Amino acid sequence: MSRIGKIARLPHDIREQLNRRLLDGQSGPEILDWVNELPPCRQMLAQKFGGRPIDDGNLSEWRHDGYEEWLWHEDRRDRLGSVFEQVAKLDAIGDGHEVAERLGAIVAAELARALNLLEGISDMNDRWFRLREICRELSRFRRENCNHQRLRLAEQRLENESERQHNQKRLQPENSQKLNQKSRLTLCTNSG
Repeated sequence: MSRIGKIARLPHDIREQLNRRLLDGQSGPEILDWVNELPPCRQMLAQKFGGRPIDDGNLSEWRHDGYEEWLWHEDRRDRLGSVFEQVAKLDAIGDGHEVAERLGAIVAAELARALNLLEGISDMNDRWFRLREICRELSRFRRENCNHQRLRLAEQRLENESERQHNQKRLQPENSQKLNQKSRLTLCTNSG
């Protein structure tokens, strides 16, 4: 969702630094002094806001909106980082199906978490927008899950067919020997 406030219009790297300062517990006045002195900030404020500086109200609004979203993304990035580490460990062990199932469980948990977060959104347009995003991801997740299950079934069928053919080949010489013995017995009894 596109934001239009003063802080939202700052370059990404400055917003990132500002968010880090908030995370570190730096006070509002310290942050405002710092950000309002930055040349890119001063230039943007002059062009879009008549040179009016970022004030405590702007920072407060950002804390409850942009900063919260940033925290959510940071948390998600950290969790995904640890998930990928776990996947790498599992991948080293070997079972690809187990990895896919664990990742599927993580995705399902993330979708459930996103649904729970909808309750805290009072703006109906924002809520509807996010619900549609969740539905799109849920649909993609279910489609991939079905594809994964089809692939596993196809692998199982192939494995069963291969085993059946192997057993047939193994039993073929035995059946041929039995047939030859039966034929000899029949010849012996007919000629006798």
